[in-house]
Amino acid sequence: MASDFLNLPTLMLVVSLVNFLNVLFITFAWLRSPRNPALNWWTAAVWMVVVSVALGSLGQFHANLLTGLVAAMMYMASMAFVWLGFRAFFHRKRHLSRALIGPLALVTLYVAIPDTALRNETVLAALCCGVAAYLFAGALQFIQGAEGETLSFSRFGFVIFTGNALTHLAAIPLAHVWPIEMIDARPVSPWLFVVILLLLMHTVATTLLTVVLVAERSHQRLKRLANTDMLTGMKNRRAFVSSVERTLERDLIGGALAIIDLDYFKAVNDNYGHLAGDEVLKAFAQILQAKAGSNVVVGRLGGEEFAFFAREWTAERASLLAEEIRAEFADTAVEFAGRHIRATVSIGLADIPGGFGIDQLSAAADSALYVAKASGRNQICAASPKTLKSMSAELRGSFEDRPQTVRDISAVQAAG
Repeated sequence: MASDFLNLPTLMLVVSLVNFLNVLFITFAWLRSPRNPALNWWTAAVWMVVVSVALGSLGQFHANLLTGLVAAMMYMASMAFVWLGFRAFFHRKRHLSRALIGPLALVTLYVAIPDTALRNETVLAALCCGVAAYLFAGALQFIQGAEGETLSFSRFGFVIFTGNALTHLAAIPLAHVWPIEMIDARPVSPWLFVVILLLLMHTVATTLLTVVLVAERSHQRLKRLANTDMLTGMKNRRAFVSSVERTLERDLIGGALAIIDLDYFKAVNDNYGHLAGDEVLKAFAQILQAKAGSNVVVGRLGGEEFAFFAREWTAERASLLAEEIRAEFADTAVEFAGRHIRATVSIGLADIPGGFGIDQLSAAADSALYVAKASGRNQICAASPKTLKSMSAELRGSFEDRPQTVRDISAVQAAG
């Protein structure tokens, strides 16, 4: 019974069923997103595979130019389109001409070789080599990925496409040693069943991989939206707090925190409009990100309030960065609707060793910010060590819900 089930006709039936389901799935996805360039290439590819398999099946009963050469050309073109689809998925340039090189090479060989047996063997070898080349190109695409994006499942794509390419290359010596014979209109060879089974597994794996990669990218985008301030592109309050908490409490590494507030920002909105205010916020965010660099965590806490956290820094070191930010923004004129808008910032600083919570650190930095604003604004103030020692987790001033007033003003000293 097992031998009756595990035979080539049964396998070809399974291949046909899988291709049918694959076509339905990809076509349905394309109908929902017809402007998706990757889906455009993939949809064309799966339909080419269906037509190629159909022509190949007809060739078992009546071999001719259409069922032989055209079927081979469409199969190779389908693999090229799959490759171009993944180039589109990873936001790379696509060139249709590159997908046509292989099929045109098959035509050239078919015309150039007069001997039928030699021509068939050569075209088959060229078909396998061409398909393998496109699959290796696809495997390389998974290594390159998209600029600025890391998808963890891409490495499986490299394995799948490389395995598929090697399977096609293995068919060349196998077909030479054990040529395919047609018996009762059926192709027969000792290796054919295994190769077709491997190709079927690669097809299923590629489809599943595509679904997983799309889901992973969607998850990353949702996560990025949930943690990003849409106006400035910086971390929002939640993401910034989470990053600082992880460093202080989980990594047990201390650092310096700066809370930054744009001075008289309400007056900017009232005098110039909210669109102008947005431009001022974006201009400051650009300065903050440029000055902070990649080793300092920056974020917009909401409204006109920003922050940066530098792990293992002291308040004295952070004050140097804060002064660069303050001075450059004070010298910057934001142009909007033909008018030049100037604004300043006040900055409160505090540092703390690892193992302490963010409540103590944020309360101290907020106290320093209060003094900087009460002392005339456009300046930097840093909390004294005495302030940090007196802070506790129960102190008002949680980073998520800070009070409008601060009690212990005397414990804060100016840094400059």
